[in-house]
Amino acid sequence: MIEILFSIANFQNFINYEIFVDFDDSLSIIKGYETIYYINNSKDTLKYIELNLYANAFRPNSKYNQDIKNKLKVKKTEIDRSKPKDWGYIIIDSCSEKFDTNDMLMRVYKTILPNETTKIFIKFTLKIPKLFDRLGKAEQEYEITQWYPKVGVYDERGWRTYGYRYNTEFYGDYANWKVSIKTKKNYVVGASGYLVDSIVNDSFKILTYKLEKAHDFAFVMSKRYKVEEINYDSIKIYILHYSNDSNFIKVAKYHSINALKIFSKKLYPYPYKTLTIVESHLRAGGGMEYPALVLITNPKEFKIRRFRLINSKNYYLAIVIPHEIGHQWFYGIIGNDEAYEAWLDEGMNSYLEDYYNHLVFNDESIYNIFGNLRKIMKFYLGNYDFRLFSDYFVYLEPYNEPILGKPAWEMKNYWQVYNRGKNLMLALQDILGDSLFDLILKEYFKRFAFKHPRSEDFIKLVEEISNLDLTALKNQWLYGKGLPNYSVYKTINNTFLIKGTYKYPISTIIDNNLLKLKPDTIINAKKIIIDPYNRVLESDEWDNTYPRRFEIKPFFNIPKMGYYQISYIPFIFYNPFDNYFFGIYLRGSESYKRHFFSYGGNTKGDFYLGFWENNFLFNLKFVKNIFNFDFGLKNKFIQLIVFNDYINDLSYLDENYFQKSNVWGIKINGFYKNLKIFSKISKDFLKFNINYNFNILKMLNVQFSYYRIFGNYPVHERIYIDGGFLYPRAFEILLPYKGSWFYSKYLVFNDGIYSKRGENIFSDEFALSEFKISPFGIFGVYSSVGWTGKIYIDYGIYLKLYKIELKFVNFNSFIVKIN
Repeated sequence: MIEILFSIANFQNFINYEIFVDFDDSLSIIKGYETIYYINNSKDTLKYIELNLYANAFRPNSKYNQDIKNKLKVKKTEIDRSKPKDWGYIIIDSCSEKFDTNDMLMRVYKTILPNETTKIFIKFTLKIPKLFDRLGKAEQEYEITQWYPKVGVYDERGWRTYGYRYNTEFYGDYANWKVSIKTKKNYVVGASGYLVDSIVNDSFKILTYKLEKAHDFAFVMSKRYKVEEINYDSIKIYILHYSNDSNFIKVAKYHSINALKIFSKKLYPYPYKTLTIVESHLRAGGGMEYPALVLITNPKEFKIRRFRLINSKNYYLAIVIPHEIGHQWFYGIIGNDEAYEAWLDEGMNSYLEDYYNHLVFNDESIYNIFGNLRKIMKFYLGNYDFRLFSDYFVYLEPYNEPILGKPAWEMKNYWQVYNRGKNLMLALQDILGDSLFDLILKEYFKRFAFKHPRSEDFIKLVEEISNLDLTALKNQWLYGKGLPNYSVYKTINNTFLIKGTYKYPISTIIDNNLLKLKPDTIINAKKIIIDPYNRVLESDEWDNTYPRRFEIKPFFNIPKMGYYQISYIPFIFYNPFDNYFFGIYLRGSESYKRHFFSYGGNTKGDFYLGFWENNFLFNLKFVKNIFNFDFGLKNKFIQLIVFNDYINDLSYLDENYFQKSNVWGIKINGFYKNLKIFSKISKDFLKFNINYNFNILKMLNVQFSYYRIFGNYPVHERIYIDGGFLYPRAFEILLPYKGSWFYSKYLVFNDGIYSKRGENIFSDEFALSEFKISPFGIFGVYSSVGWTGKIYIDYGIYLKLYKIELKFVNFNSFIVKIN
């Protein structure tokens, strides 16, 4: 489905809602009485009005439930597995006009002339579901969102009534609201509007709220909510919480006042009389925005744990609360179509979130989230830009796609609208400069507050004020995919050439002076840094600087954009043949994205050297008179590799397991989802391995393998069965093949399982199954069953740290595996 993007319509319809809510908590039912005054400001005569029946999403036969199955590729969803009493739906009991319904769509047939106001009355019953997403009941809390028959938007494209779809938010006309909520007396209510009337008797109460110029209304109810009230200027801020978490209250108070102050100054004055922040059970991410009300998912339910060493809970709240408050501007005041142009709220609001974070979290305070690990993490992170690395991975295939042209529920990855939109804004900020960029944002709100602007409206506004042609920029970030790139290269004349994907100027430091340079500029300099503030997310940040930047750290690197990073691990070893000796393992890459290399060597002359890119690899290995060479092409599905294995001296090797040989051939390896196939083909033999693994309930990993070799092969190509399910890499080039204490006294050369009797078993055919139970992620128990005509079994415990796996086999021997 292709969406053609026009500018804003020359009309906008308006609505007045009056709704009475009668809540029955014994049945989780709301009886609703809704009066709609619809004002047709268009030049068209409308034959009917379309309304969204969002609550019908939460039953098995809905489009929303089918969306989940299609996206997640599952046969049954949580809704399917739940009981009918947990489902949600909305029934239209009566309507003042002729109507029909279909899934999440209601159509009311009434002719409305241009500039005419019509009145429609609807009586409905809402069955509140178990909380599957946004609307529902969880524990003692009711979160009443997308709950009433809501009029769709009639704009220049016709009726836009999308219903409730997966990974898709909403689109509504602006309205004035009067909502009366009848509940039992002991319920605490929080709502989008401000309270104008309260009737209370011995058993129930009726609370009436009003809200002006908003395109939705939501409320929450619970018997256990506690309310904290603070004021900022003339705005009343309510914090509703149920967990008595003093930290939640403290963080919510601080960031609500700060965010209101900063966003009102930067964009547009906050328009509502109240702001309510609710500790929520929300299942749709970390938070959700409604006019004058935001839901913040409880950190424990969002699987954010406050560990003793890492204060991730505080950081989570400090990010998500300002983000959801920011939506009062990008969604609340600017009412774009969130289904087709979600970047206008999520992308721009993510930019606003970044802006807020840079003001509130300085270079030092960001490390406080690591608690007692603060000093260690500061050593590894330095001046780390978290935004760049997290954004980069959103662009990897298969999720690299345009963010305009189709509805959100058809996108491969909805997170694109957050990141591509945000990075368009950051690139604009660098191109325009801070002052002009801020002026444009203010003008955007001045022109389009409480309207439905389109993407082209924003682009035209920027072009009008800046006098720039933004065709290349919007084609890159909105209609295109992939990333732009700027770079600096030294010329033969010892000058430097600035190159770039598009021809907009970019901030550049030239010998400590900040300038704006266009691509194709040639300069004389000793030091150059393109985009020093990291505002333009690029495909390759390393070529932004001269000289190029390197980082060397012990043990590991935390990926840092713009640096070539090298980690090193020193080793000391002992065996009866060589006594003590030393080794080192090096690994390097540019931000874990490209230019990969690894090196391992020891003081006995063994070494391994490997280089690989996203589409080719080169490996060279010399270990104890064994020479291996690999060179080939690869992608995510297949590898085609030329290899040479050469042994010319057996003086260090056990002749029972090795023989002199010089084998050339090709390796063809294939990968698809959980299936891996490895093959080795020479003129004399064929060897292959098929591996398939899958998880059951996350805790249990099951792996099946089959190995086979045919032909006239050297003895060291046999399939050895000793040492667990092992793929030795780093350790096999650092340790000799004989006498290593890591492997007890048994030879470890190929794959297999450890023999209880200590025998070195080999075969030309071998089948293996392995089962691992890991309730805690990094360690667990396992069992391997191997077959070569008879059955062999080993078992034990294992510990996995990053790519290194240690196995304690049969509780009497260690095995090391490096992935």
